[in-house]
Amino acid sequence: MSRARWTITLLVLVGLAALVGWQRHRERQMNACLSEGRAWNGPLSRCEAPRMGPILRRSLERS
Repeated sequence: MSRARWTITLLVLVGLAALVGWQRHRERQMNACLSEGRAWNGPLSRCEAPRMGPILRRSLERS
């Protein structure tokens, strides 16, 4: 293989490793969020208080 092919192969492997690492990090964040009883907001990549609609909220307040 030529030097250019080795370079491209290495760059692709580094990119894949970075994506796998990022995915594992995100999954750990999601699991930590859910174990705290909170809700994961995927598009914003953050942990938030769980959203309750008005019907569910009234039902919980009556109990």
